[in-house]
Amino acid sequence: MNNSQNVNGLDNKYSKKQNNNFKENENFENMFKKNMFKDLKISERKNEIKIGVIAGGFSSEREVSLSTGRGIFEALVKLGYNTIFIDLKDNIFNSDFLQLLRQINIAFIALHGKFGEDGTIQGMLELLKIPYTGSGVLSSAIAMDKIFSKKIFKFEGIPTPDFIVVTKDYFGLKSLNSGNLSIKKIIELNEKVLNNFGYPVIVKPNKGGSSIGVTILEDSKNLDKLFEAVKTAFKYDDEILIEKYIKGRLLTVSIIGKNPIALPIIEIKPKSGFYDYKSKYTPGYTEYIVPAPIENYMAEEISSIALKCHKVLACNCISRVDLIISSNLSSKENKNNNKNNKKNKNNYNYSYNYNNNYNNNNNRSKSSYDKNYDIGYDINVLEVNTIPGMTPTSLVPKAANACGISFEKLVEIILDGAELKLQ
Repeated sequence: MNNSQNVNGLDNKYSKKQNNNFKENENFENMFKKNMFKDLKISERKNEIKIGVIAGGFSSEREVSLSTGRGIFEALVKLGYNTIFIDLKDNIFNSDFLQLLRQINIAFIALHGKFGEDGTIQGMLELLKIPYTGSGVLSSAIAMDKIFSKKIFKFEGIPTPDFIVVTKDYFGLKSLNSGNLSIKKIIELNEKVLNNFGYPVIVKPNKGGSSIGVTILEDSKNLDKLFEAVKTAFKYDDEILIEKYIKGRLLTVSIIGKNPIALPIIEIKPKSGFYDYKSKYTPGYTEYIVPAPIENYMAEEISSIALKCHKVLACNCISRVDLIISSNLSSKENKNNNKNNKKNKNNYNYSYNYNNNYNNNNNRSKSSYDKNYDIGYDINVLEVNTIPGMTPTSLVPKAANACGISFEKLVEIILDGAELKLQ
């Protein structure tokens, strides 16, 4: 199964020459250089503050977090900030960890996963009155909770794939050991999937990232696969979701700044067919196209939805919204739609000047997101990440670089948003 495969009506039929045309995005780059992020207040206090980059942690994403943290630490040192690297190894009440926290004025959170991205460390820093980067306690907790955030998306009229929730209580389990899942319950669960939205589906832990514990199931023919998928997801969480798997083009929108703006959209094309842990963090395993080769009016809609996600979850200064676009037309309609688009060259405008019109758009009707029949595609939000990776293969730095923002500048923009959220 391929999260980034092309579907009817959404084929990327662009030559290498055409792809090169939108690698240099002058309008977007000039917009940032002239109007945004020129006066970062934090830089004026460079000689007065000490920053602690908190990384590592004890979730399944520890190694990714350490890579993120090292990159941020090196950038801050290069910028001239007094910075220390804090490796959170075991628990947040470790005496050495607390002692290091007492030395700093600002915490730059580079933790991923549980106890770092879920509001836990944010709450501790609030109690210690240490300003920190990123989103607050509630926003972090909600974004980390896929089920809760998807319920909010649905309430706000933001499109997201249908899903069902499965808990260990459903199987009558307090803990999961090999063979504890009831076959009868697996059969019932399979029927529930078929009755709600059908296959293919993706099974994943509720709270987690980096595609750890995730399985794609193509059909209902083999219940053993459903059994194994559920068991795998339960290894990482007591609550899992089975989500309708949508075939289409995988996109991501990075959002930065106190007054949030959307960076150029990235299309993600994993060579293995699925954007798993190895595809995310191994150089050369995934192709990233930035800006994504999509029509300007489609980019406007996608960025608008991403910004709305950022705002309804009350994210702060940095987030990344993952989406998928898929066709909602028949093969014949798609064929005609493609012909019409090719005739109209104005449909392909890669200037990405949509931020001025869409960044402050809070009044779009719910129905405008439901179905985009006029251009033959659907947009679905997969999730929001409040502490996106900042590794050499990470997406936010790629998007920032596409519009002239260096890695060091990006780190400083995120740092500038450090604050206590519970005053």
